[in-house]
Amino acid sequence: MKSKRIDIIFSLLLMLILLTGLLTTLFRPRDINAYENRYAEKISKLTGASYADGSFQDSMEKALSDQVQLAQLAKKTYNFSKAFATVPVVNALEDWTQNYVYTSEGTFYNGKIVYGFSNLETLKPWLTQKAENLNAAFAAHSDIEFYVYYIEKDTDINFVTGEKLGASQFIFSKLNLDDAHKSIYEINSFEEFDERFYDTDHHWNYIGSYEGYKEVLSLISDDEPLEPTGVFHSGLRFAGSKAMALGKLFTDEMSIYRFNYPPMTIQVNGNESDYGHQKELLSGELGAVSYGAVYGDDEAEVIFDTGKDGDNILIIGESYDNAILKLIAGHFAKTYSIDLRHYEVTFGEKFNFNEYVRQHGITKVLLIGNVDYFLMSEFMI
Repeated sequence: MKSKRIDIIFSLLLMLILLTGLLTTLFRPRDINAYENRYAEKISKLTGASYADGSFQDSMEKALSDQVQLAQLAKKTYNFSKAFATVPVVNALEDWTQNYVYTSEGTFYNGKIVYGFSNLETLKPWLTQKAENLNAAFAAHSDIEFYVYYIEKDTDINFVTGEKLGASQFIFSKLNLDDAHKSIYEINSFEEFDERFYDTDHHWNYIGSYEGYKEVLSLISDDEPLEPTGVFHSGLRFAGSKAMALGKLFTDEMSIYRFNYPPMTIQVNGNESDYGHQKELLSGELGAVSYGAVYGDDEAEVIFDTGKDGDNILIIGESYDNAILKLIAGHFAKTYSIDLRHYEVTFGEKFNFNEYVRQHGITKVLLIGNVDYFLMSEFMI
């Protein structure tokens, strides 16, 4: 009898959780899936067409997996259990093969989680489209100085053979832009990649991002770079984007350079705010760390105003530039950063490049990103 009551209570509790999740999904869905660092899935509008082609049912399934209570906890628990079994196997295979180790949770090389080496032939059509898009912008705005900076990473080199992808050279050969206005952040060996990039996250670390800042600055300005005043090792650890399926058994320590940034006011999506939380990390006020939490998230628009005379620069990039935006901003009157993946969602209208550069008196434009930036249609201008 007691066992039956427990079964009933458990069943009612489970039904309550599922019902609460369904109501949340329908009426108060979350906007962000914090665990996976992306927009949360929501139910699409029900129409005859969406029901007939199954897209409504698909959106319902995806939304429930994001919105139902305890869904994220279940994903974390499942990922941890898989990772716990994966780690010793990966370590043994790496020691034995001296090669890439492929698992369902990710690819490994010398103890680092990496993305696989890409194939240039499959990328050429998309890179060609991007080059044509940029050339049209260059031709339409001959009064603006354009600069392009390509960031190499693990997808650009085979660490076993040393073979390079060549995507940067391919797209640069098609750009109607002076060579002095194009530059590549090069990775020529695993040792370079290991030093400059996180073990578990796809972004460059404090060493890599500072090297990138100096190269970008030499590309777009004659100024001397801001020198760091020291290195701060926080002792706080995080599992980056590559380790989401590994239950945080693989982590990085968050370390940053200290800088005396010049005075500036900052607006994030129209609201006055700081960008990133480097100050809070240095003062011990930041409890949870990640690349975005420390350097700044992928925001639709960030405006830096130093109050100085000089050029206004527009930076159109993705998350790699987050770590260097404040550094670059110190060298210009106003710096406008746009992430085209989020602009329309945030402001309710598409980004109008022609109108934006006219309205804000833009004299320089920096286009910066890794190979994905040059492939994704979202970054067409």
